[in-house]
Amino acid sequence: MRKWVIWVTASALYVLVNFHRFAMGVISDQLMAAFAIAAVGLGGLSSLYFYLYALLQMPAGILADTWGPRRTITASAVIMAAGSFVFGVAPDLSTAYVGRFLVGVGVAAVFVNILKLLADWFPPRYFATMTGLTTTVGFLGGFAASGPFAHVVEAVGWRWGFHGVGILTAVIALGCFWLIRDRPAPLPAAEESPILGSLWVVLKTPETWPVFFAKVGITGTYLAFFALWGPPYLMQVYGMTRPEAGASSAWGCSASSRGGPLSGFCRTGSLSSASFPSFWPAAVTPCSGSGPPGTSSRRRVLARTCSPSASSVAASFSSFPASRSSSPSGSASP
Repeated sequence: MRKWVIWVTASALYVLVNFHRFAMGVISDQLMAAFAIAAVGLGGLSSLYFYLYALLQMPAGILADTWGPRRTITASAVIMAAGSFVFGVAPDLSTAYVGRFLVGVGVAAVFVNILKLLADWFPPRYFATMTGLTTTVGFLGGFAASGPFAHVVEAVGWRWGFHGVGILTAVIALGCFWLIRDRPAPLPAAEESPILGSLWVVLKTPETWPVFFAKVGITGTYLAFFALWGPPYLMQVYGMTRPEAGASSAWGCSASSRGGPLSGFCRTGSLSSASFPSFWPAAVTPCSGSGPPGTSSRRRVLARTCSPSASSVAASFSSFPASRSSSPSGSASP
């Protein structure tokens, strides 16, 4: 029972990680008006999240193995809450960047530390399935940021919406501190290989690169539309209202969430990865606690950071080409 309480608590924070990933899309026009920026400026503000997410994946993995998931996730939640409040009260673009920066730093370590908890609390054969289930739960944040958040913005404005998210994040931070435990029992001290040596082992492993490039292609395209440019495009080109455009993006998040448990089942269930490849769960399973007995934990951590880094790099770069295809006034070109 304890492992499920830990997973639910950590996954609740991961929902908000995905909320911040998608929330910019439904308020893009209001942000451009509030801070007097064009589409390129909005792309820069949004992409800061993804740049930080990519850069901090390796430090996040090291913290998971040294500082522990409980303290790392709690600290991440506190930083996220602060970023939400700062972004909500931002009077100018510089302050908005500070808020977005804090959010980016806060969200970066959450998913990797959840994987660490899954590896330590659940049997190895369920790791891929639980990873897929965690991804599915996380997409609830994207769903909320696209559909329900659009109604909140229409009712009370985007600033109060971010204040509410900040309060919710602070409450979850308390829950993470009180309920999460790093592992069922203390582990004996183990000798670790140097970080650079472990990184080289991960980089020269052939299984690392299919996952990396698959995430670059898939996630970059996906987030470019659903997380930022999709809602304003639908509003400006097709005349949709904000709730209608948000609902359209929400359906995209809902559809994506179905693939997590399915891909995990394909890895650990009756369908094997040999007959039905599932890149992310299949690749992360041997890297996060269920690999060969001789695999060092540092190498597992470094391997875990590859796929999130790839997706974040792709998403951050995809923000700018889309923004440059917009008109000077910031409206999206058909």
